[in-house]
Amino acid sequence: MGEKVPFVLDNAVFSSKTVKQGRRNLFINGISVDDMIQNRRNQWYLDRKQKEVQEKTMSTSRGRKI
Repeated sequence: MGEKVPFVLDNAVFSSKTVKQGRRNLFINGISVDDMIQNRRNQWYLDRKQKEVQEKTMSTSRGRKI
C-alpha cells in the first residue's frame, strides 16, 4: 500500500519471542506487530471501500435531474 502512518509511543516495551519453529515475532507492549499491520490493512481496506461507495453515490446523484 505504500502508505506511511505515523504513530507515537511513550514508554513502550519491545519484546521478541519464538512463535513457530525458527520464526520470531516482534511485540510492542504485548501486541504483535504482525497483528498491528493486519489491523491497519483491514482498516485501510474498509476506508477505501467506504470512500468508493460515497463517490459512487455522489456521481449517481449528479446525473439525476431534479
